[in-house]
Amino acid sequence: MKRGRLPEAVIFDMDGLMFDTEKISHEGFVKGFGKIGCEFPTELSQALQGSNMTALERMVGEYYERPIPLDKVMRVRRKYFDDYIRKHGLPVKPGLSELLDFLASEHIGTAIASSNDRDKIDRNLRLAGLEDYFNTIISGEDIVESKPDPEIFLKAAGELGVAPENCLVLEDTPRGAEAAEAAGIPVILVPDMISPDGEAASRAEAVLKDLFQVREYLAAAEEGKSA
Repeated sequence: MKRGRLPEAVIFDMDGLMFDTEKISHEGFVKGFGKIGCEFPTELSQALQGSNMTALERMVGEYYERPIPLDKVMRVRRKYFDDYIRKHGLPVKPGLSELLDFLASEHIGTAIASSNDRDKIDRNLRLAGLEDYFNTIISGEDIVESKPDPEIFLKAAGELGVAPENCLVLEDTPRGAEAAEAAGIPVILVPDMISPDGEAASRAEAVLKDLFQVREYLAAAEEGKSA
């Protein structure tokens, strides 16, 4: 994507970007690790964001320096998450529907690139009524390496049939921005739980507060204005 011009495709992260689920996931991890007598510090929580199961197992093992019954942790976390969604509904980030409608009106391709399991991605889209908005979905089961490795974004661009430089990534974490930069794809950061430091912000074409601002930014690009 060149500045002042719309991208040919937009690649979305999911948790923390499309849905306000990072905090729910964190609380689920706190409860899960608590069940096995471990604390779950913020720095580990942040490090795990954007990780698929393989990377999660490796990082947890390295952090605690001993075997961790991660299957027990994940069962508790999953139950907490599912119970929360059943009780309160799936929290959709403000501006998501409006942004997706804008992209559809401009015939811009869309993809999700999330480290989550495919069944969870499909469930979230179904609950939000967004099943028909995305041209392709890349899940944690489709990749070997997790962010900040660029694999997931390069695979999404390849599935869309769009050159990386003509795509745009929307991310909420510094690790995601690093992955997009490594893939050669421009990125807009919409921070959630982690405020970007100067290095992370420098990787982004823009740092915006919500998806309404992303839509405005892209609409300005369509009009040939600087946002």
